[in-house]
Amino acid sequence: MTGGSDVIVSTRDETESAPIDAHLAALAGRPFPDAALRACVARFDEARRPLRSLLDRAAAGKALTDPEWLSFFRGLHILAAARDAESFASLLRLLRRSPDEVEDLLGDALDVSVHRLVISLFDGDSDALLALVAEPKAHEIVRSALLDAAIYLTWQRRLDREEMHRFLVAFASRRPAVDEAPVWRSWMQAVALLDFRDLVPMVEKAWKAGRIDRTFQEWSDFGKDLARARTAYDDERRFEHLAVGSIDDVVAELEWTRHWETDDGSNAGEEEAGWEQPTPAVNPFRNVGRNDPCPCGSGKKAKKCCLATG
Repeated sequence: MTGGSDVIVSTRDETESAPIDAHLAALAGRPFPDAALRACVARFDEARRPLRSLLDRAAAGKALTDPEWLSFFRGLHILAAARDAESFASLLRLLRRSPDEVEDLLGDALDVSVHRLVISLFDGDSDALLALVAEPKAHEIVRSALLDAAIYLTWQRRLDREEMHRFLVAFASRRPAVDEAPVWRSWMQAVALLDFRDLVPMVEKAWKAGRIDRTFQEWSDFGKDLARARTAYDDERRFEHLAVGSIDDVVAELEWTRHWETDDGSNAGEEEAGWEQPTPAVNPFRNVGRNDPCPCGSGKKAKKCCLATG
């Protein structure tokens, strides 16, 4: 997982020894399909059409069976590793769906990889990307992840710096997000990481007004980020806390899902093309608002308790 543009592919015999249909079928099964993932990237010309089809169906709100969902989820990451820019519009359509639908389709990937999916698939349509950041009805984590991606794309010079500046000004003026929404923190970080010093008074005003959640951010952090941007703008390490970059190795990117192999997290030794219902990640806070009482019983607000500690 880096900011580079090289796609990691495998030259191992396993990527060539089976028909592509066998590898595509393995995406829907268990155990974790290392070989199939690598093969679909290495032989993307053959895998492209069915993987795009699954993404298009999900983006259109079509029902997916459990095996289809697993193929879609893994396939989306394959599309990203292959830099399939033609899938970018479909990804944005998916992310525009209702928050519940987006959570059902992406689960923990909302926090883990959406920003990197966007960076990897970005086709240059900055208007569509930033419009979704500003969409009040979109999932709040999606909006924040997209703005994090836009920050990185701007730093890479793949998104126009002046356009980003205008967007940040308009966002503060129109306020298309409730106070303490995650996207406000990303907005603040955009100003610092991209060294938009003329917008610092605007950030200070928003900070004092309580628009930015202080659970994960101190004012001093903003100052440090701004200082580093001025002295080391080209240093990619400044973005490490955002975990942004491109998806280069699809197996490494999906390593966190390997425990889906069996209910107890062990490898039961099924054939890759076989299938048993995967155990999707469950978010215990899905229906808990940040200002609601924490379900752990502490009496604190969720945002000050378990949501803050993960």
